[in-house]
Amino acid sequence: HGQAISRAGVYKIERDSYDRTPDKNLPFCRENKSQLVGKVTRSFGEGFGVGFLILRYVILKK
Repeated sequence: HGQAISRAGVYKIERDSYDRTPDKNLPFCRENKSQLVGKVTRSFGEGFGVGFLILRYVILKK
């Protein structure tokens, strides 16, 4: 029972020290806008292009 109390205390400390502001928990930096645009464009481009690569593979396989 003592361990449960101490674990609860640790979890509370971890929750309190975590910064919950929207800008702080993003997996990328919003300060450099051109770099952000490049990363977003690249990720959407890769996702969009995969379908065409699969289609090309299927057509050439026949």
